[in-house]
Amino acid sequence: MRKKVEATWGVLSVILLVLVVSVVGWTEEFRVPLEGDRRLELINKNGWEIMSKVEEGEYLNERMGFVVALKQRNMAELERYAYNVSDPTGKDYGKTMDKVEMMKLIAPLPESVQRVKDWLMVEGKISPEQMTLNPSGDFLSVTGVQIRNINMLLRVNLRPHSNKLRDNVRTIYRETQRHYTVPKSVADLIDYIGSIINFPKVISEFEQAPLIFSPPSGNGPIITLYLPGDEEIGAFLLMRCADGSPATGPKNNPCPGSPITSVGLRVRESFSYVDQSFQVPYSRLHCDSCQGYINNARSSFDTNSRACKTAVQYNNYNLSTVFCIVPADNKVRNYLPVTLTAFTVFGDTNSNDYTYPADIYAGAFVTPLTLTRRYNIPDNYQSIGGGSQSVAEFLGQYYDPADLTLFFKAMGISPAPVTLVGPNNASQPGGEASLDIQYMMGIAQNVTTTFWSINQTNDGQEAFDVWMASVLNSNNPPTVHSISYGDDESSLSLAYMNRVNNEFIKAASRRLSIIFSSGDSGVNSGANASVACSGNKFSPAFPAGSPWVTAVGATQFSTQTRRVCNADTSDKIGVRCEEVGEIGSSIRTGSRITSGGGFSNVFKPQPFQVPILNNYISQYTKNIPSGYFNTSGRGYPDVSACGRNFVVVLGKEYVPVDGTSCAAPTFGAVVSLLNGVLLSEGKPVLGFLNPMIYSTPFYPGAFNDIVMGKNECGFAACCKYGFEAEIGWDPVTGFGTPNFGAILKLLPLIVNSK
Repeated sequence: MRKKVEATWGVLSVILLVLVVSVVGWTEEFRVPLEGDRRLELINKNGWEIMSKVEEGEYLNERMGFVVALKQRNMAELERYAYNVSDPTGKDYGKTMDKVEMMKLIAPLPESVQRVKDWLMVEGKISPEQMTLNPSGDFLSVTGVQIRNINMLLRVNLRPHSNKLRDNVRTIYRETQRHYTVPKSVADLIDYIGSIINFPKVISEFEQAPLIFSPPSGNGPIITLYLPGDEEIGAFLLMRCADGSPATGPKNNPCPGSPITSVGLRVRESFSYVDQSFQVPYSRLHCDSCQGYINNARSSFDTNSRACKTAVQYNNYNLSTVFCIVPADNKVRNYLPVTLTAFTVFGDTNSNDYTYPADIYAGAFVTPLTLTRRYNIPDNYQSIGGGSQSVAEFLGQYYDPADLTLFFKAMGISPAPVTLVGPNNASQPGGEASLDIQYMMGIAQNVTTTFWSINQTNDGQEAFDVWMASVLNSNNPPTVHSISYGDDESSLSLAYMNRVNNEFIKAASRRLSIIFSSGDSGVNSGANASVACSGNKFSPAFPAGSPWVTAVGATQFSTQTRRVCNADTSDKIGVRCEEVGEIGSSIRTGSRITSGGGFSNVFKPQPFQVPILNNYISQYTKNIPSGYFNTSGRGYPDVSACGRNFVVVLGKEYVPVDGTSCAAPTFGAVVSLLNGVLLSEGKPVLGFLNPMIYSTPFYPGAFNDIVMGKNECGFAACCKYGFEAEIGWDPVTGFGTPNFGAILKLLPLIVNSK
């Protein structure tokens, strides 16, 4: 009996020793920084500020969660498979891998997962109940961990932050001074840990008001927004009194000392030199204080309330400042540059003129019918084989089904149901989400549509990893996905981008078409162009720069589609072009955005893209200094679609919208209609599109080539250098916009035998 007890204690002592060594080992082991390539001081804080008055002891017991991205296996093998099944010239084209087979191939080994869990339990004091492994086995979600325990686990000092850009946003905890680290023994098992160093966006690109610069001297009204319509232009004005001070009195008489009797606009066509001027009595204008516009805004996308708020904040005015909407009462030619001037009449005296500092362009509004006719889709065309499609939404972007119903009715489209995945707050519709769902369904009719809503961010960025994991863990996910969100490559870690790129490879292996907008700030992605212009390097976008997605740039309708348009002959007679076509979208030519495009600093191009890129770089980039872009990087966008003046129903009102966010769902809808044709013939859907797009004879005939446009501009300014649209592929509009009828004729040459 004594020997048995001694033996038992011997076994226990060994176990205890192993446990002690394990605990000591976790604590003392050499540690490795994850996402160590990030320069913490350059991370965009998106309006978050440290709450300096909060004592450390007051928040260490607070709890938060995070996600551990577990390293996947056999990704090289999966990438080869994805390429082979997407190559229309290969024998495996059209095949697909189901999610069970994929999980067996790439999921981390159970012992690797357990090793990470053991570390979390020992060093983070995290119970097994607080950890959830996702169905594919490669993301570990951890919830309800005390801040003090995360600090010990990752060797950080998380501090509370509040946000100055939006009220009622919860406190978050972030590290801003040092990189988080993990023990060397688990470092090779983890790609990254979310929610530690980056800061979540609280507003989407759609909610960002335009920059308002300091008003000039004088007493003229400031054109805060110009309001371009179809052959007419109005304005949203910040009113000033005769002494030059902002008008802050009652909205019906904001300048009591010298009452405003009327407000006028003057337009001058640059090519015709024709001036038009009109005045509107003040009593007939819609004027209100900025606070009034804010109170009456029906959504966060309301342009007037956002613009006036930005203007008063920038210039240190107060919210009682009065703004007026001056409706268009002029007739100008669409798509030609116009100079817009505003003035005020005080009794018998006119104010100084205020001229908007850039050319303005009127243009026709765009509806689904405009797009289907432009892209050679028959009127009222419906998918003949059904199919499925989805829009992905982040950053609290929701849609109102009542807005969608009104859109269908206004556009003469048969209503259709929407499948919802994730949350949707119909009382808070967003411009991005409303645009995406309305135009994808408006163009691709009779296609099952999913609104895929992700109510979280990944450590500051849109949660592309969480969204893709959700999609790929579905048994029968939609086959076409349109996503109108993105970030700068420079704002993300290599670990995060490579991991999300892996998720796109997984999507390709399951024959999913992943379609991203290319960004709205030209060569400088989401960066403030006035800042980026001072550097010597362009700022590419992600995920548009991933070689496993299809990136879509934006065009705008114009009559100036060739370089000869508005040139002068030797007799000084102008050449006038009247036919409406498309050019690359740019703020320089009247759009509210500039089509994003360039070359990735992270990812190399697919083999089929290399000769196309080399041709463009060798012929058309000689004027751009060396070092501004990566000549060995993946080029984007791949294609484009119209992104200017879309009519969107938002808060029961019609709102004009610009952006590559318009282009992505438009192109995605065209892909859905093509899939419908293939499904009706019993053929596989298109899946990852790029090998087909870049194949011969597809790209010479499938697209409307765009040869005018440049993307040197951002939201705030235009830089010296940028890329230009040229014949064939270019990093402004890709190969151009889709020709549905032509593609239908070309498809049999590519997929008929598959």
